[in-house]
Amino acid sequence: DSIMNDARIKFDLSKGDMPDPEKFAQRLEKFPDFRVFPSIDRGLISRFDMLIEKDVPGIVSDAEAIASEARSGRKGMIDNLNQVGSNKRRKFW
Repeated sequence: DSIMNDARIKFDLSKGDMPDPEKFAQRLEKFPDFRVFPSIDRGLISRFDMLIEKDVPGIVSDAEAIASEARSGRKGMIDNLNQVGSNKRRKFW
């Protein structure tokens, strides 16, 4: 538990982001060789951070605007999304 807590603090993670210590220990026992442990892909982590910090709030905001327009009978955002289609989506991979 203390090692996981140290890692959580080092990487600025919340307790809810961490796996169950017992299940994690069981999985680690099956890992063949820690000398070849996969390295962290910092670029992938950066893209996930951008997704969580910028894109998800934008998507939620758009969804709230669409829901509001649908309730009021307006179609501005809905028409805009229909015109833009999939070109508005960003590719991360």
